[in-house]
Amino acid sequence: MSSKDAGVDDLDVTGAAAHLAADLGGLAVRLGMHDFSGLSDDALLSVTQELERASRRVQALLVLAAGAVSDRCLGVPSESLSGRRGCRDGVELLQRVSLLPGSVVR
Repeated sequence: MSSKDAGVDDLDVTGAAAHLAADLGGLAVRLGMHDFSGLSDDALLSVTQELERASRRVQALLVLAAGAVSDRCLGVPSESLSGRRGCRDGVELLQRVSLLPGSVVR
């Protein structure tokens, strides 16, 4: 099994994810990180709705990415992605990458 599918460009996908993180950081700066007090009621509700929509999309992508990491951690430990990165299994690797506790990663 190949660890890379045809047609998927590592730089494009990684760059898109980095772009998203930068865009969200810029939005946080423009909004004063936690200050929504200057928004009208309608704008506040619209922003909340759009942020939740973005959150669902990001969560869906995280689930797909975690599944792909988990798949690559199967098999002979020394040859698996987790083994090559010095982890016991996919859960430990995902914990290290995501900085989330095992209870969330599982």
